[in-house]
Amino acid sequence: MTKQGSPEQTALPQDLVDFLLELAIALSRSAMYPPGHPSMAAASEGVMVRLGGLLAERSQLSVGVASRQLVIEGLATDPAQPVLKALAERLHRHQIGAIMFVRGVDRRQLEEFLHALAREADDAADLPSGADPSRLGRWQEIRAFPMTYEKLELVGGGDGDGTGEAFAPGIEHQHSALLWMGLARAATATGPDEDPAATDAGAVAEAINEHEETEAYDQVIVGYLLQLAEELKEDSDPATQAVRNRMSRMLASLDDKTLLRLVEMGGSMEQRQEFVLNATEGLNIEAVLEVVRAAAHASGQTISQSMVRMLAKLGSASDGIGPAAKTADAELRDQIRQLISDWHLEDPNPDAYTRALDAISRTSERDLQRAGGRHLPEPLRLLQMGLEVDAVGIPFWRAVESLLEGGELMPVVHALLDAPPSGASAAVWGRLARPETLRTLLDLEDADFIALEKILDRMEPEEAAPPLLDRLAESENRAFRMAIFQRLAKSGATLLPMLARRADDPRWFVTRNMLALMNEMKTVAPGFDPEQYLQHPQMQVRREAIALCFRVPDLRERTFVRAIQEGDERGLRLAVTEGAAAAPPRAVVAPLCERLADKELEDDLRAGLTRLLRGQRTPQVPVVLQSLLSGGKSLLRRPRLAAKSATLLAALEVGAADWPRHSQIKPFLDAAARSSDGQIRNAAGGSGA
Repeated sequence: MTKQGSPEQTALPQDLVDFLLELAIALSRSAMYPPGHPSMAAASEGVMVRLGGLLAERSQLSVGVASRQLVIEGLATDPAQPVLKALAERLHRHQIGAIMFVRGVDRRQLEEFLHALAREADDAADLPSGADPSRLGRWQEIRAFPMTYEKLELVGGGDGDGTGEAFAPGIEHQHSALLWMGLARAATATGPDEDPAATDAGAVAEAINEHEETEAYDQVIVGYLLQLAEELKEDSDPATQAVRNRMSRMLASLDDKTLLRLVEMGGSMEQRQEFVLNATEGLNIEAVLEVVRAAAHASGQTISQSMVRMLAKLGSASDGIGPAAKTADAELRDQIRQLISDWHLEDPNPDAYTRALDAISRTSERDLQRAGGRHLPEPLRLLQMGLEVDAVGIPFWRAVESLLEGGELMPVVHALLDAPPSGASAAVWGRLARPETLRTLLDLEDADFIALEKILDRMEPEEAAPPLLDRLAESENRAFRMAIFQRLAKSGATLLPMLARRADDPRWFVTRNMLALMNEMKTVAPGFDPEQYLQHPQMQVRREAIALCFRVPDLRERTFVRAIQEGDERGLRLAVTEGAAAAPPRAVVAPLCERLADKELEDDLRAGLTRLLRGQRTPQVPVVLQSLLSGGKSLLRRPRLAAKSATLLAALEVGAADWPRHSQIKPFLDAAARSSDGQIRNAAGGSGA
């Protein structure tokens, strides 16, 4: 795992961050403005634009709610980000565990939902009993999942540790107990008007194990697990021991597949590390070991079975009373913390020793369990023996073909990954380096991209590209798509004709990806006309087309004008970058002056666009510069500069360079020359004032 602050931590994709920020702004405006207000319309339109792009690639989008962060597509937002933290806290106060947006949502539904949410949140000062999230469930394409616990009863006759001890008096008012009861309600999927749900750890685990895998449900469960782990770590009150025991039993009762799924959804490597460290502090040793194994698998780390058995044996020494047990418990938890903290380091053991441990652990657990205690299948044993002694022959290749024909591709891949580099392993990797094998591997749910890379390294780019491009268009796994995209981008210009042919796919996201790959390769396919995609109905396609058109010299002037007229932030920033490299054409002045009138633009972007006016000697320019420079009149009726900003400094630079004596510009340059601010004086320095 990566330590906190490491540059390798996984960041939430920018399109998801943009959507959440737009949602936060729209919710804030819903609390300030009535329905139909222009500011509200602009805010909701911003959400719809972002949401439309996201739902074009997926049928639904779920956002889980924790106390200080949001969980979306397996990643949690930064709890230090003020806007998203405020949004999470607001939704959490409102007792919302998750929100699902389904393809087909329209702006009317969105605005009604936001106004209802804003109005309900204002009335919820006495939470947890003051709000009723169920009132937010009257829309088909927007669904709010409440985390209600007002009707839950602490039933089951025990505290979850099997001793039969009930919750301590008053614990139902503890925050950790309320979170546990919210988890039980979410896990059993009972509504506020249904019969009370049991909060026994076994019942909760059984409900989670049996529930079908759905993103919204998992987001809610993960949100509660994150909060409970943090709460139990920080709360040393003995009264919370019952909650600690229940959560420990529940985690230990989850089956491996379910626990792995929840841990994978719990965020980046860094966020999983924090979750496991919190669990180490707050849960029983049995549950800690289960969580550590799942987090290791989700983060690509390997813990040998020998290590797991050793930790479990040490855990048994801590299961007791007295000083020795307390010391053993503290030492074991400290060892687990060190193990987790160093997962980002390379394996310090000799390679041969590491391979031996891995082979033993894999054989004893994965292969023998699958074989039900019987001998390994003959073909796989022959393959492993040949790889171990680096010898191939007719029996060896017969075993390889038997495994492949029997659909046992992943056992072959695992055997190769476990084996030391040798002539035999290289020969088998070469046998797998075929398009049909690559397609099979790409279609597997448990496909390992390390194995894919080894196969792809032995294939020609033109041979590997068709299966990769097909999977890029079809896969619903965002991380898998990104890995394929990055691999294709490194394949070189030989793929350009193939990308050009696939750009006419009726699916807009396929077209977008083909243009994006050309942009990543920094070139255009021979004979390919990217200008035709400037008229595409999808903004994401037009963005890539603008970037690509800038790479074609004959299209540069028209692309400049199109990027400015489009008004999309990415296109505008591309225009600023292009203009810094070479002066923009004269035709850009009119649309540029019109765009600069938009005061909603970010200040740095507006400043960059202003600098594009430098050298453009047309009558429109001083008029626009005057509007950017003017801050009204002083008491003596002298022109007064606008408030200091990046845009003001840029306008002064352009005015001083091109219009130092113009009647509309000179008074502002003179005012800038008298300013006490050194940056303002320097920006106007070209006027000679």
